[in-house]
Amino acid sequence: MIHAEGLADIIDFDYSPNGNNYYTTSECGTSTSYSVNVRQCFNEKCGRDATSRPADCFTGTLVTQHGAKEGNMNRYLACAKNFESDTVKYFDFVDCMEQSYGQEIDGVAQSCAKTFDFASLKACYDGSDGDAAQAREAQNTPSHAGVPYLEINGKQGENQDILGQVCSAYTGTKPAGCSALLV
Repeated sequence: MIHAEGLADIIDFDYSPNGNNYYTTSECGTSTSYSVNVRQCFNEKCGRDATSRPADCFTGTLVTQHGAKEGNMNRYLACAKNFESDTVKYFDFVDCMEQSYGQEIDGVAQSCAKTFDFASLKACYDGSDGDAAQAREAQNTPSHAGVPYLEINGKQGENQDILGQVCSAYTGTKPAGCSALLV
């Protein structure tokens, strides 16, 4: 979808590699067993739309819905945002990583990191910059019922026909990549 001609020029694409993950907090809960109720509390109190975040929003344990593999993948994806601002190149990295989910994570990240220095990416992943990147993604995650979650112009979209939704929502001259949809 992102490779449709001209599409990258009309979107502000922000992929948030946080999903249904959350940090333990004193207000929402400190158990490291995944809980939908705790996630919903965390999103409300600490997520993108929170107006007054408690001090411990991003200091507790990061709890992932699907375990360590998901946490490791998301950490690499969050760190990659520090190195790649080009929407298409970042999306290509995400796509490459997602296609290899479950394989040895460092090797996958190294083979997918075609447009930036893997040593720098790995340093982020291994250090405090990785902690900060994951906290940034948790802070920018909107309240949502589940994933994947899509917003177009600030409104929840559908997870089908994303290109069609983007092209329909765009009010300017439609790029060539939308032409197949316009009949």
